[in-house]
Amino acid sequence: HFQSSCKPLSSIGFCDITFNSTPRSDINGEKILECTEENVVSKQLSNKLDSSQYCFQNNMKVVLLLIDALRFDFAHYNENLTETETPPFKNKLTIINELLVESPDHGRLFKFIADPPTTTMQRLNGLTTGSLPTFIDVGSNFDTSEINEDNLIDQIIKANKNITFMGDETLTFMYPGRFKRDFPYPSFNVWDLDSVDTNVKAKLIPEMKNEDWDLIIAHFLGVDHCGHRYGPFHSEMTRKLLEMNEVIRDVAREMDNNTILFVIGDHGMTGTGEHGGDSDEEVTSAMFVYSHRPFITNVKPVEEVRQVD
Repeated sequence: HFQSSCKPLSSIGFCDITFNSTPRSDINGEKILECTEENVVSKQLSNKLDSSQYCFQNNMKVVLLLIDALRFDFAHYNENLTETETPPFKNKLTIINELLVESPDHGRLFKFIADPPTTTMQRLNGLTTGSLPTFIDVGSNFDTSEINEDNLIDQIIKANKNITFMGDETLTFMYPGRFKRDFPYPSFNVWDLDSVDTNVKAKLIPEMKNEDWDLIIAHFLGVDHCGHRYGPFHSEMTRKLLEMNEVIRDVAREMDNNTILFVIGDHGMTGTGEHGGDSDEEVTSAMFVYSHRPFITNVKPVEEVRQVD
C-alpha cells in the first residue's frame, strides 16, 4: 500500500527513502601537490575549475559560522535602496559588503542552494554527508540519530584534525563524541531568539584564541527563530542580523592569515518566516567566504553553488 500510495508523489521526491551505507572513502591515496615554487596557487593552469590541481598549505584553519535560515538576500547588499525602501532584513550584514569592496580578491559571496526539504536536520545531514534527504525524512527532524554513513566530520577527524563545536545541539546528536570540545544548547524553543546566540558569542572568540583546533563550527539560531516568531519583515529581524553582523566583524578581525572564514545558511525562509518546502526563498541561502590571503583570481567566476557540491 505504501508503494502504490506514493507512486504519484515519487516524481517530486516525497516518498523516496534514503538508505544509509557504511563504506567510507579513503582520501589518503589522493595525489596532493606539494607547495613548491612551481606549484604555487597563482600559477596558470590548463583546467581552471579543477581544484585538485592547486596546492594549499596543510595548516589552514576554518571558522564556519552557520547562521540558521540565512537567506541570500539577507547577506546581499543593495546600495540602490533608499532608507524607506529598505525592508528590515536588508543591508544589515554590512561587514560582508565592506570586506568585498575593500578586499575584492579576499572574499566571495555565493547563492548557496539547498535541496528540499529545507528543515535544519535534513540540511545538516546534506551539508555533512552530501546526501539528498527526502520529504518523508522530515519526521526525523524531531528524532535525530547518529550518522553512520560517510561524512565530512569523520573524514576531518580521520585526517587528525580537531573540531570545536558550539550552538544548536542537533549536530552533537548526529555526531556524538566527535568533537574535541562542544558547547551544545537546546534548539526547539522557537520563541527564544537569544539564548543560543548569546552562549555561542561568549564562547566563539575565546575558542579562536586557543591553538588546538582546526575547525570551529558555530551554529546560530536567532535569525531562524525570529523568522518563525515574527517573520522577516519585523524589527526583531533587523536586531538579530545586526547582531550577526558584529559576530562576523569580530571573527574577521580575530582570524589570522592561516584561517578561512565561511558564513553559511542551511536554508532560507518564506515571506512569513517558514521553511521546509522547495520555494526559491526557502532553498536559496547564502555562503560568504573570506580570508586575509587573496584567493585564486584566474578561475572562472561562479555566482551559485549547491550545498551538496
